[in-house]
Amino acid sequence: MTDQRTPADDLEAIAAALPATPENFSELRDLLHSRLGLTAPELQSARAPLLDPAAGAGGPSGALSLVSNQAVGSESGSIIGVQGQLYYGIANLLLDPTFENTDAAAVAIGTGTTTIGPDWRAEYDLVSGTAPTTLNAFRYYDRTVNPNDNPFNSASLAFDIAFGTAVGTIDLFLHPATGVGGGGAMPELPYLVAGIKFRTEEAPVADVTMTATMQVCTGSGSSASGVVVAESTPLDLESIPTFDEIRALWAPYASPSMANNNFWRLKIRIVKTGALARTCPLIILGEPVLQVTTTAEQPPFQPLLGRWRPFRQGTSFPANPNNSVNNSDRFYRTDLDMEFLWDGTRWMCTCPHQLAFPNEITNLAANDADISRIGPPGLIGGSDIWVTHLDVGYHVTAGTALSASHKWVVDVVRIAPGGAATTVVTKTIDSGASATWRRDAAQAVNALLTSPAFLHLVATKTGTPGNLFFYPTLTYRIVAT
Repeated sequence: MTDQRTPADDLEAIAAALPATPENFSELRDLLHSRLGLTAPELQSARAPLLDPAAGAGGPSGALSLVSNQAVGSESGSIIGVQGQLYYGIANLLLDPTFENTDAAAVAIGTGTTTIGPDWRAEYDLVSGTAPTTLNAFRYYDRTVNPNDNPFNSASLAFDIAFGTAVGTIDLFLHPATGVGGGGAMPELPYLVAGIKFRTEEAPVADVTMTATMQVCTGSGSSASGVVVAESTPLDLESIPTFDEIRALWAPYASPSMANNNFWRLKIRIVKTGALARTCPLIILGEPVLQVTTTAEQPPFQPLLGRWRPFRQGTSFPANPNNSVNNSDRFYRTDLDMEFLWDGTRWMCTCPHQLAFPNEITNLAANDADISRIGPPGLIGGSDIWVTHLDVGYHVTAGTALSASHKWVVDVVRIAPGGAATTVVTKTIDSGASATWRRDAAQAVNALLTSPAFLHLVATKTGTPGNLFFYPTLTYRIVAT
């Protein structure tokens, strides 16, 4: 019979290969990830470790927790966090959840929507009395600043406010440039939670009160038209101890609907009384968050980069389109079988098209007012054509050197059904080499065709340049309503 026992030498080798017993939470984290093949925690969260040795599995500010409200080593053998429930895998829906794209220079905030970076907007409403003499927003600390100065896991945004001798009350609003939703499917989690954190570095000022409220709104991010669907308990900003701690504020929206846009919005009411001029303490913000979660409790405040974008589609566009430099507002028209982008004015297809004219400007020696007629591009169910660029390959034969006095000018002209002619774009050839084929950089057009009957070319010769060969192509996008 074969001896199945393991030799003592082999047992010693196996024991030597086993890892040492973890002595702290950091070693336990590293051991778990090495043995289970999990993604490294720094890859799962761009701002905080998955399991933080300094403050337990929840991290110092509610960073990514694994399961629920128990200690490590439960009876079920699960790895348990200490703050929040089942937050892993839930992304921050804000486009700039770190405030890193906000302006470092002070931006004056007005009663109309004010841009303070590609992804953030602010404005104020004058509730009563006189408006402040100063109301500016600016990026206060970068995320990379020493955490003793900037305790947030993001860059921080600050508001600088001062009043004259008159009394006044304002509502200050901060919100993203775009919302989430507009017809897309909602992840199967019961809450959409908006949150923000505050810190103060200055003592309260007499005659000034500041109260913050976190909100979730639908329809628009502006103070004028946003409909509040969830709201936090107001936070007295003057109650935050100076340089001492961060206060979190959050608002859970239960059973969120994605039929319309949903917006993160912060409202701060500032009341100035008394007859003396006052400068308010700086309002310092960090770690904005908008997340779908399983609980209405404080969110984990993970300023993860990127954003979940719901896939939206249908036979008509949403009623409240929004646009930012991120080109985030897209919609797939199922009836047209095309995706469209809202550019701030119109819906344009995301797929560029081209229209090449027949090759009829060949060895042209004199003016010609009607060359190379071509029908307009098909609308394919759209409403108009948006021409973006003109590309041309051309050749001017040997003649007098090209200049302002010896040149060719070619117009692309649209002819309306009634016969009216309108120039779409003009190409001027008055410099560079002759007797060689050339192609310049694409020339921007950015104009609607407005349903022409046809297009044609008009060539005008000045002086004695050589003969012209001219082969144009228009690039365009389909517009729909």
